[in-house]
Amino acid sequence: MTLKELIEQLEQFVDDSIANDGDMDITALESMMTQKADKIDAYGYAHERLSAEIAGAKAQLEFIKEKYETRLRQLESSKLRLEQRLLGYYQQELLGEKEKGSTYKLQFRNYPIVRVNVPVEDLPDEFKTVKTEVKAKLSELKKAIKEDVGGRTVIGFMAELEDNYKAHFKLN
Repeated sequence: MTLKELIEQLEQFVDDSIANDGDMDITALESMMTQKADKIDAYGYAHERLSAEIAGAKAQLEFIKEKYETRLRQLESSKLRLEQRLLGYYQQELLGEKEKGSTYKLQFRNYPIVRVNVPVEDLPDEFKTVKTEVKAKLSELKKAIKEDVGGRTVIGFMAELEDNYKAHFKLN
């Protein structure tokens, strides 16, 4: 099989897989190739194309996310300006605490906010909470496990290294 034929077959195969909700029939891919080198090339090509499709989908998602986040900020800003205007009318006594339209009722309520004017450490203990977050230092554990030949220390019983192989393709 020529390189051009291989590429055309792979293009069609990957396009069909992407059109099929991204579900790739690996067995069909393997059956297309007879030589081990052709199979590796096919896997690499399919992997590269799928990686490109994933990157494209992520870019589209990010664009859409940014577009709607901008719209959301605009809507929230408009709502805040409306609420501030109404609050201004209330403070100027142009509106009362309770107002009634033909469709909506408007009521102004006070929701006090506590503002702490001193460093939190200076507050009495009854007015503060201490949070402690405990996390494992994975890089330190990995180093200790690698140095612990034969599991002679306590670390060997508390944690272990687990194989985590992943396939990576590079162009020749």
